[in-house]
Amino acid sequence: MKKYSIIYFVSLIMLTSACSIVELDESADADRDGTTISEVDLGSATTPDEVSLFAQMLHGNGSKTWVASEFSIEGMTGFLDCRLDDVITLNADGTYEYDGGTNLCGLEDDQRIRNGNWSYNFETTELILEPNSEMESVAKVISLEGNILTVTGVYENDILGSFDVSGRYVSN
Repeated sequence: MKKYSIIYFVSLIMLTSACSIVELDESADADRDGTTISEVDLGSATTPDEVSLFAQMLHGNGSKTWVASEFSIEGMTGFLDCRLDDVITLNADGTYEYDGGTNLCGLEDDQRIRNGNWSYNFETTELILEPNSEMESVAKVISLEGNILTVTGVYENDILGSFDVSGRYVSN
């Protein structure tokens, strides 16, 4: 189901979540600690134009671990900490390992460790977790440069509706 996209990835994905959602005024809203809230910097929006190079950068021809460094949900002014401890490892064999960190967001995001399958559609630049299943989640890769991966997606919830989400992930 599409509503799991943020849970699995925008966290790489992505993406993924069930936090309190309110209207975000694009002027200077402040987080709980008083800092200004901003959207994820989508970067220069470039991705490798060769499948093999893209694959190398995404999973390192073995496995590559991506750690959330920025995350935003349209209209969210709190609880971002629950996404910033998320980690996903993409394996070249099409499997992944997801660790939601010690600070889970709640609702669907109530399980810290998850494993499953992933694929990538190079033509549409979509990273797909649990492809062709009820749990399918899709994140659009906006940029993949060096060790920085930026994705966007939509969080869907039967009660709350749909919200745009975006995340930036780094790998060492």
